[in-house]
Amino acid sequence: MNKNIFLAPLLIVLFSFSLTLLIFSPVSFKNVVNAFTSKSTGDQLTVTDWNNLPSDFVERSGSTMSGSLNMGGNKVANLGAPTSPTDAVNLSYLSTALAGSSFQDVSGNPLKAVCGTTGGSWQDYVIATADAVLIDINIPVGTFLSTPVYFTSISGNAGHWRTTGASSIYNPSPTGFRIYINDLNSEDITPALVNNMISPGWGWVINWCAFGQ
Repeated sequence: MNKNIFLAPLLIVLFSFSLTLLIFSPVSFKNVVNAFTSKSTGDQLTVTDWNNLPSDFVERSGSTMSGSLNMGGNKVANLGAPTSPTDAVNLSYLSTALAGSSFQDVSGNPLKAVCGTTGGSWQDYVIATADAVLIDINIPVGTFLSTPVYFTSISGNAGHWRTTGASSIYNPSPTGFRIYINDLNSEDITPALVNNMISPGWGWVINWCAFGQ
């Protein structure tokens, strides 16, 4: 039997495949092969090169990266929920986690938290036992619809450890409150002394947080 009868169809298939690569691919077949290996143009290809393909490409079934993966501004889509501390997090999971960590009142209503530090605007307040000072903490109109719950503390360069009044809230409203400070040693306190933020000034400030709606 003439072997050419069997070779002819095979040659036709090979010719058609090669012609398809030339017509529809902007690169040569050799460059396609090079793209799947670590070889450069002009290098010889060996069986080892083909066997190393799993080490050069990310497999759909899962791979371990040996270096950084630069997404070039592209998204990683359809991430599952994380189960390990080092897993990536999708936006849906993050939004749910943030919503669950928000402040709420006893009825479950969400609360807004606003914090700040106020100093440098202490005023004189004279009482019978000693000179004291006061300060008004102002919150922008519209921040809260109703009077929030305030928490305060005092900090500074000196003298504040022996004071009283830092946690006593006066005239609370949606737009602020007032604090009066007195020295337990009955030492005269002046606005000039506590407003000066540079030592030997005492540099008193009120640290505050407000929780409300």
